Amino acid sequence: TKFIKTASGKLVPQWTLTWHHEGIRIRQSLLSFQPKGFNSPAVFVRFEIDDAPEGMRLALGTGCRPNAHYWDDKTRERTPVPFFTAEPACRQRGRNLLDDNERLLLMSANDFVVEHSGPLEDLLLLLPHADGTIELCTPQGEAIAADRADALAEYSAIEKQFQRFWEKRLATGAQANLPSEQWMNRIDAWKTQVDAITRVHYQGRERLSYGAYFYQYYFGIEEAWPVIALAQWNQPSEACRQAEIMLANENLDKANVHHQARNGAAPWAAATVARLTGDGEWLSRVAPAMIEAALWTQSVRKAHSDARTPLSQGLLPAHIYGGDVRDPATSLYATAICWKGMIETADALQRLGDEKHRRVAVEFQREADDLHHKLFDAMHAVSTDADGITFLPLALELPSLDGKHEGPYAALTQSRLGNYWNLFAPSLLQLQLDGSDPEAFPAKEVFEYMAHRGGLWGSLPRFYNGLDAAYAGGIISYLLHASAVDSRYRPQALAALESYFLHAASHNGYTIPEVAGLFPYRLDSAAYERLVREAPWSFGMYDDQRYLEGHISFTEPLCACAGQALSLIRDALLLETLDTNSLPDGKLVLLPTVPSEWFAQDNIIELRDFPTAYGVISARIESQIDKQGEIVMNYRFRKHTHQNQHELKKCRIRFAPPDKPIQEIEFKPQESGKVRYKI
Repeated sequence: TKFIKTASGKLVPQWTLTWHHEGIRIRQSLLSFQPKGFNSPAVFVRFEIDDAPEGMRLALGTGCRPNAHYWDDKTRERTPVPFFTAEPACRQRGRNLLDDNERLLLMSANDFVVEHSGPLEDLLLLLPHADGTIELCTPQGEAIAADRADALAEYSAIEKQFQRFWEKRLATGAQANLPSEQWMNRIDAWKTQVDAITRVHYQGRERLSYGAYFYQYYFGIEEAWPVIALAQWNQPSEACRQAEIMLANENLDKANVHHQARNGAAPWAAATVARLTGDGEWLSRVAPAMIEAALWTQSVRKAHSDARTPLSQGLLPAHIYGGDVRDPATSLYATAICWKGMIETADALQRLGDEKHRRVAVEFQREADDLHHKLFDAMHAVSTDADGITFLPLALELPSLDGKHEGPYAALTQSRLGNYWNLFAPSLLQLQLDGSDPEAFPAKEVFEYMAHRGGLWGSLPRFYNGLDAAYAGGIISYLLHASAVDSRYRPQALAALESYFLHAASHNGYTIPEVAGLFPYRLDSAAYERLVREAPWSFGMYDDQRYLEGHISFTEPLCACAGQALSLIRDALLLETLDTNSLPDGKLVLLPTVPSEWFAQDNIIELRDFPTAYGVISARIESQIDKQGEIVMNYRFRKHTHQNQHELKKCRIRFAPPDKPIQEIEFKPQESGKVRYKI
């Protein structure tokens, strides 16, 4: 299977598959689209059958699974059987297939008959046209009434609409033209996944979705990754809209089990979007919700102080450790992300410039400084050294451990809490608690503990026998920031990013699941086949216990991971270094972590309209390294118009041509200019 590359070079999310059976070749094309004249999106499928014997029919299995596990809908029973559980009640009307409520299930351009093949399945026997084609479509989401069904248009006409739609969509916003088909294909694919999955209309309102179907649910932490990526790739309207959803009352409800992490993640995402877009008017509209989140942090860290231990006083109160671990604990990660939300809010309010917001910003800055000191005091107090390696527990004073802290772990993937520490550790790294310095505590210690205690595979976090690549972003982000300030980290950072490309994502559509089987499923085809056969029709999260114990092949495509991938690529192309408050320090690095072969003779790197904390930059880098002994960058820079934005003080580009010395050239950016690398 592969995506389709259009004439303009864009990779659009259309699947093709070819297979052979007894001398017959069948090609299948598949796309999802809402074309003109359709009142809902649908999946369109075209089969092309070569050398088929006369009278051959294509059998398509259909069935019914009424009690599939829905993550957040408590009214639906959760069945223990993850595949068909009821006798199909489909019936035919002409070339349409209906359910027992007269709702459309399938439209066909071909004649077919329905054959009952057992208690769980019907077969649709489809007759190919004379040219060997079969075309059909099925609605997505809730089925539509049969009397509203439109005649099925030709697949080729739908395909043209579909390709024009995605070519136009992919051509908006920031554009990178890179001398690597692998990078370019992934950028297009991940842009389409963020676009298609992230913001949905579900249960009567607009929501953010973590995943594509089962995980059509808002967690509130991972959803920040696509929001920030949209802003980084110059999609300001969509980034602002999604940040607003994160700040909605419903999503900051303190009754929700994830409320502590949400309270920090939402204002962090909003402040980042405001900084990258330079939209002070939008920031003014969302500032009240950001202020409310900071006030909550300020209040709860002081509440019931007498009932807390000296260690936990001044941190967030005990709550769930996080995610699937519902054990009560004082969570250092929850405190850290709420600090992040508060310091980002203080910085954003300072940028608004009016006296009212400036006074609030000063108060929050003072509060954030105090929280930062308390957090670091606590981290130093609970850190332990064993065999020369420092362990930082993130779940403190757990009742399930008789009031002790978690860990340390001799092997992280050998216990439940160890596996989850291995996911929270990169989440902590992603906060950049002490700026871009790779040697600073606790980033260095956390990264090294993962590396030395079986927590990493190709720089991706382990989860039991597999990978939980959804949380790789913190590790790779740590290395990318390290690379930007110290070129000695560049090979490791680049290897980590490309490991994410290769091992986190599928090899055809580049979809990234939350959990991907690694040992033995990526290495033993027989074990993988056995696992798939044990879960027909529904791989992945429909079997909770297999997932939570790490024995699963894969889960659904996640927009959160696609957004994270785009954000990591952007930081490899251009990155703002950070001060000790994890805020932009006035410095921008271009091409800090890209492959050396990109600088080879005649290669061109183009970056167009990329927003930064300081303004929008475009650059064209052309190599004449062999013919003229130089690489030339021409650039344009447009400051944000909002008067109180961060100021770009220094810009630096890293040239790293093959087999030649790395040169880093620093310059004060003007509206336009030229920078040369010369041997």
